[in-house]
Amino acid sequence: MLGHDYRYKIIDTVVEHKDPDEKDIDEMTALTMERPIDDGRYVTFHGIGGDVVKFIYPDLYNVPVYECTILTQEAIKAKLIEYLQQKVQLYNQYL
Repeated sequence: MLGHDYRYKIIDTVVEHKDPDEKDIDEMTALTMERPIDDGRYVTFHGIGGDVVKFIYPDLYNVPVYECTILTQEAIKAKLIEYLQQKVQLYNQYL
């Protein structure tokens, strides 16, 4: 290595999710209003400063594709692009 001794400190950035646990699942019934799957799916990690960052995955099913009638393919495409650009701006604020 040409006389250099590089040493890197490995930083664990993964946040382990432990909810719901088995006890929570066992206590759920058919009438349980809030289930873990109902929440938006997300990924969390430790950012550069050590803070926990949470990115909620885009939910393309909630992009409105109709206004009284189904929009055209081009209009739907424009709505999806607009939605994803808003997500990118939001993610950039977190970083």
